[in-house]
Amino acid sequence: MKKIFVILFLIVLSTGIFAFDLVINGEPKATVIIPKDAEYIDIYAKDELIKYVKEISGATLPVSDKITKGQNVFIGQKSADLVLKGKFDWQSLKSDGILIKASNKNLILAGHNSGTLYAVYTFLEDQCGVKYIIPTEDHIPKSQNISCQNLNIKFVPPFFSRETNWASNNYVWEYNLKLKLNGQNNPVPKELGGHVVLTGFCHTFNNLMNPEIYGPEHPEWFAERDGKRVLSYAQPCLTNEDMTKEFIKNVLETMKNNPEDKIISCTQNDNQEYCTCEKCKVAAEKYGQSGVLINFINKVAKEVKKVYPDRYVETFAYQYTRSLPLGGVKPDDNVIIRLCSIECDFARPFDAITNKSFYDDLKGWSSIAKNLFIWDYSNNYSNYLIPHPDFQVQQRNMQIFHKNNVVAVFNEGDYENKNSFFGHYKRYIISKLLWDPYLDFDEESIDFFKAYYGDAWKDLYLCMKELDRPFRDNDFILLPIYMGNNYYYTLEDWVFAFEQFNKALDKVKDQKKYYDRVLFDLLCLQAGVFVSDIKMQDEIIKSGCLRIDMKDFLPLLDEYRKAEGVVSWAERDPYEDGPYFISTNIKSEKIPDICKDLDEDMWFEYEAKAFKNYYPEGDKLHFSEDSKASDGIVISYNPNTKWWYSEKALYDLAHRNWTTADVYLTYRVVNGKDHRPALKCGFYSPTRKKFIFEKVLYADDTLDNEYKDAYIYTINRDDYDITEYFWIGGTEEDSCDGVYVDRFFVIPR
Repeated sequence: MKKIFVILFLIVLSTGIFAFDLVINGEPKATVIIPKDAEYIDIYAKDELIKYVKEISGATLPVSDKITKGQNVFIGQKSADLVLKGKFDWQSLKSDGILIKASNKNLILAGHNSGTLYAVYTFLEDQCGVKYIIPTEDHIPKSQNISCQNLNIKFVPPFFSRETNWASNNYVWEYNLKLKLNGQNNPVPKELGGHVVLTGFCHTFNNLMNPEIYGPEHPEWFAERDGKRVLSYAQPCLTNEDMTKEFIKNVLETMKNNPEDKIISCTQNDNQEYCTCEKCKVAAEKYGQSGVLINFINKVAKEVKKVYPDRYVETFAYQYTRSLPLGGVKPDDNVIIRLCSIECDFARPFDAITNKSFYDDLKGWSSIAKNLFIWDYSNNYSNYLIPHPDFQVQQRNMQIFHKNNVVAVFNEGDYENKNSFFGHYKRYIISKLLWDPYLDFDEESIDFFKAYYGDAWKDLYLCMKELDRPFRDNDFILLPIYMGNNYYYTLEDWVFAFEQFNKALDKVKDQKKYYDRVLFDLLCLQAGVFVSDIKMQDEIIKSGCLRIDMKDFLPLLDEYRKAEGVVSWAERDPYEDGPYFISTNIKSEKIPDICKDLDEDMWFEYEAKAFKNYYPEGDKLHFSEDSKASDGIVISYNPNTKWWYSEKALYDLAHRNWTTADVYLTYRVVNGKDHRPALKCGFYSPTRKKFIFEKVLYADDTLDNEYKDAYIYTINRDDYDITEYFWIGGTEEDSCDGVYVDRFFVIPR
């Protein structure tokens, strides 16, 4: 056979000769056997086999409910038992295992649960060369002959739940079946095997213990921070016994209303605001924050087990709960631990030195958790389109999960756009690795590139293989999942990549389907240039490697991104909200006084229009014109506006030679009232979900409604996280008639 699986539960025997013929010279040579009482999934699998065989060869395989004297294809357990005579243990295939047996008389394609379909799709891939490259297109080679060797394959996937949430295949159940995905975001009809469902999915504490409902009467049920109870998107106080009783009641009620779901998510909210009341402090000192959580979840799980003995409670090992509990605390048998890798360096495998803390946590949880799940990440959430070179680590990481007793993996990808830079390939290869972490990675990758890019495949494959070169050469360059640019690429790296794409485009210039695919990926690559430092942009342009002139780039990208289903350029940021690409070192005409004596390269600024705005309330927060501003555009808002903020990441600092950097904000207030808060600002780390610094600016700090350059903060390189962003936000104070934010600027030292 084409591939040899080398994984637990696998047996492969092959004689090296062609033994079973489905089609010879365009004529069917085998009959598909389906009993009259066959299951629906077996009938569907039979139809899929017949459909693909006809598309490959033009031949239609006949169907019978009785064994013929010629060669027979047995689809599903009932059909296979006609020849196996009860000598095979189907339960040994566990949830989704497959059985493929071929001799000179019989071909068996069967499995457990969805396994029969998986067996058919595997046979079509490995023996017939079919590739399920994108939801709307299969690669189907043409041949008048379909034969296979003697086969005896028994394979059980290492992960019982295999899930991604790439927008390209979310909820396309036919495609999910072909890629053998079966998680919450990859639903499969129940009659075709179904999928694994979690009630609530993630970050469910706010739903199960809603502070808006319980907070007014029971503020003590929620997290205490700095002596005050937090009643907005609040973590519960996990040591409060009355809250625990009410939480358990809500969990049981939720499970009652979702009788078919085997798992309920009881997972912390997506912030770091855990409770610091005296009781929680004492518990945390003894058990750690994860121990406080697990002790609480164990109480919930014990009550769940009394009512639903076959169901599970899932919780996170995430951020402040990622480390192993102290004091001998461990999860009960009906508790699922979902370990999350959000803080990691994704250019290197999880057993690399840069990921030591996560790897230690993985091994630790593996030793105490009976049910260990993973939440992994494979995307750049600060800029979906540009290169995010984590391709080469995917296989090693899947193998690490398997070797550490992980039983389910969720891979979070680009859940907003249907394509991005090499997006279809990444989604495809991750899905394949979820099924078999030990497949031949290069062979599988080359097969995809050939099928998807046609004659352009080799140049793009070589480009993909070299995209992680900076990380191989420099141990100090890291790849988080919040990166606004590709600062780590040298001019030589950019030139090599564009040369590969230019050669690829030339090879498919007369083949529109492949040309469009290559061009879209080229536009994504060039998007990385657009967000590079202005000096790097100049060097790349002068090198002559760009096929698309920079002045033509944005209109062409807009055309192609619409065709490819790109709706957001970064997490939660609609593409149309633009401007999309803002160069990081283009100076306005009005230079801050403190920067007038500095060389241009000694400071850089971010204008208001470069910020991303969240949670606007009507017209209270918007961009507006102001002739007094440095470039005439400002963010304007009322200070009492609730639930909004603007942000801009500081990726630029990563590739500059500096020890500290001073940050300033240019702003003004209109008709300030006394010494009252008008504006908050500071730094936030999205990977650590943590505020690094926060400062309040006051309404009477600017005089005569003129703009002021206010010193905010000095960043130390040793403490700097390249995913950090500068943010500004409301104060919910009626302190003035309005606030205008012009820009902020940074002076590295």
